Amino acid sequence: MFTLYFFFHKFDFRLRIIYQTQITQTQELNNFSTTSQQLLNNFSTASQQLLNSFSTASQQLLSNSTMSQVTTELYRTYYAQGDVVLADRGWEDGDEDELFVAKDDAKVYLPGTVKGKPVFEDGVLESIGQPPFKTWRRNGGTMVAQSKNWTSIIPGGFRGGNTPNKMNPISFDIGGYSALMGLVHVIVIPNKRITNCVTVMDKDVPLIMEGVQLLETSFNLLANGGADEIGSVRWQLSQSG
Repeated sequence: MFTLYFFFHKFDFRLRIIYQTQITQTQELNNFSTTSQQLLNNFSTASQQLLNSFSTASQQLLSNSTMSQVTTELYRTYYAQGDVVLADRGWEDGDEDELFVAKDDAKVYLPGTVKGKPVFEDGVLESIGQPPFKTWRRNGGTMVAQSKNWTSIIPGGFRGGNTPNKMNPISFDIGGYSALMGLVHVIVIPNKRITNCVTVMDKDVPLIMEGVQLLETSFNLLANGGADEIGSVRWQLSQSG
């Protein structure tokens, strides 16, 4: 309403100026027509901008609402598994070296672990005949970069074929669901024990930001690396088979 009022207020002021300076009737009509057209154009533009803004805001609200619902459901689902939460907490706090729940007086290792240990824990890959994940590319591994609290790697340990440094291939025909998701596919692993994103706390934000920075650094290294650097974009594009 304020915008429409402002436009009409300017229009009224313009007519008063025309009348007071005794412009000819033809000029007055022309100016009136031009001004009216300008007002209509401005009104149309302002309306469209308002609709676009409303549409964008609505989409953002819906997106935020959906994201909030998804996040809430993730937390609800995770914390409903009391035995898993306790297992994760025990491992994160260093009270346990394995991730497991007790069932019928027996250990049941949590999914995604290698006998109760995360894949990217020192010594785990070596135990199944793979190079340590903290092995540089030039030394036969897939590590791209390191920071104080994080290590970045290209997913590796591929056992479905003979690939350089056992790196997961790009081709889905070769790697299936183990294939890399693009010419640049990097993951970062924290030194700190974190089992799940829903266990991250406010105090961990600086740590997470450090990880994001290492991701950006690693992406640039691979995107700009030479054709002789294993895992770089140029190297990937030079491969065949």
